[in-house]
Amino acid sequence: MPYVIDRANVIKELEIIQCSFSIKNNKIEYIRPHMDNVNLLKMDASPYLLTPGHVMLDFQIEHVSSALALKEHVKKLISKGCTTIVVTVTAQYESELQVAVKRIAHLMINSPIDYCIAVKIPSRALTPSFIRQCKRLKIPVLFVELQEVDMYQIAWAWIRDALYPYFLSIVPIWQDEPSKGKVRRLTENWKTLLHEESIPTIPSCPAPGVPLELNVIRKIGISPLKGELRIGGDLDYNLYAEKSREFANQAEVNYDMSNPIITVQKGRTIKVNEQYFINPGFGQRITVKVPGFYDSSF
Repeated sequence: MPYVIDRANVIKELEIIQCSFSIKNNKIEYIRPHMDNVNLLKMDASPYLLTPGHVMLDFQIEHVSSALALKEHVKKLISKGCTTIVVTVTAQYESELQVAVKRIAHLMINSPIDYCIAVKIPSRALTPSFIRQCKRLKIPVLFVELQEVDMYQIAWAWIRDALYPYFLSIVPIWQDEPSKGKVRRLTENWKTLLHEESIPTIPSCPAPGVPLELNVIRKIGISPLKGELRIGGDLDYNLYAEKSREFANQAEVNYDMSNPIITVQKGRTIKVNEQYFINPGFGQRITVKVPGFYDSSF
């Protein structure tokens, strides 16, 4: 049954604005400043701060050994307001990729929340043939472990040709724990190099277990379905207590200051305070057809 999330306080361009959402079939049908004249059942959201369901990166799930362990691991992410996970699988060689992706997909059959599959590889595995394999498997983002010298030894022109027309993003993971100053320099060098080669990238690896920034979600291609309050998107959202306003106008919202009171995924409540309503298998794989379709610049 269609209904309205009325007078929700949402963050837009570092300001809190109030708007209302018309919901139909667990998707956002349209958004207006108010819906006073709409004759539908209304849910008053004015006492809360409403955010999209968070999309989070996770490198650990591939090591989970059982359905029960997966449930507990995902529960910790849900406690932070996560409704979509970018899960990674490690492949040392191209011959391992298809089996590794099948293994993580089989494990995630029991996931209570949606997920997207990414791949992590050493720099020596980054070849045109590997890229073509990722395209066939619809892998929208590739994490590459490398040293500084490695980025100048990769045949980027061949990689660029292999990417067409599925332009997945390549993300560096710098080895040997370089200092902050060196990381900044490596990031800038990487960004410049891949820009010159016209290769999509997220220039620095996002932190696992924290909400991914909107430009990262768009770059991967998960948005507008997930991670954003947009017409046609899934009804994934968090409701934070009034005190969340204290940090809502910061340049980077620190969601760690306050876990959400309520978390909703595809219209279904999965968390209320410390109560969890976890349904194994409710989550689905998000297959990205066009990476970076709503891309924003880094």
